[in-house]
Amino acid sequence: RQRRIDFANLRLQYHEVVSRTKAELLIELQRIENERGRERGDVQWGPRVLDLDLLVYSNQKINDHDLIVPHPGIRERNFVLLPLGEVAPGLIIPGLGHIEKLDVSFSEPAISRIG
Repeated sequence: RQRRIDFANLRLQYHEVVSRTKAELLIELQRIENERGRERGDVQWGPRVLDLDLLVYSNQKINDHDLIVPHPGIRERNFVLLPLGEVAPGLIIPGLGHIEKLDVSFSEPAISRIG
């Protein structure tokens, strides 16, 4: 039986007057992860100190070899959509529509608000 690991999910909305390209932003996120001790191994979804995902990038759909936006698992992850909807209630996610119209709730027992 696999042990479930608790983690906290933080939301961040990023705006900058001089905006970064998607490649620059991805490099910056990975730099921050590495500075905080993130080790990239062969285990996908394994334990890690920090995991920063670029969920949406403006209103763009991106399908590059190193970046897919919106994040491919976003629709199945209430732990992502709930905080994203709180920080950006008017958000329209390309390919999914308006975040407020998605069926998202704290009904899953593993998800709870802590702050």
